[in-house]
Amino acid sequence: MDRVHYPNKAVIYGRVASKGVQENEIRGEEQDARCRAYAQSRGYQVVGTFYDEGQSGNSVERPQLASMLAFLAKHKRDGLVVLVDDIARVARTLKAYVEVREAIHAAGATIESPSLQLGDGPAKELFENIIAARMEYEGKKQTSSETV
Repeated sequence: MDRVHYPNKAVIYGRVASKGVQENEIRGEEQDARCRAYAQSRGYQVVGTFYDEGQSGNSVERPQLASMLAFLAKHKRDGLVVLVDDIARVARTLKAYVEVREAIHAAGATIESPSLQLGDGPAKELFENIIAARMEYEGKKQTSSETV
């Protein structure tokens, strides 16, 4: 009989793009508070926190993201949950999001969010990809003079 693994440990990953928080950007403390409240509601013990400050979500080359992935790989047998406040905290492009999501899954972990219902399966993956693509579109729209 196969055993079903119910994770009880989580790490929190957060990111703010600039050291001086922009008007529409969620501060690290707010991300942390929401993720910790979610962890408590699910009975998860938070065993690590990783925050990249002043790092773009367009790239996967971020110091704390790399540290988190190494931590996940080291604790692969634990089946950790990665808590993120929002997909935009993970990445700002579809390509970057998919790359990070695959790295998290390869390390034996899953992603959950207090603000979105994420998960495994084709429908959830499509939903996540649509949101990540929308984040990419919004970012390009902000830097473009093109009118839609």
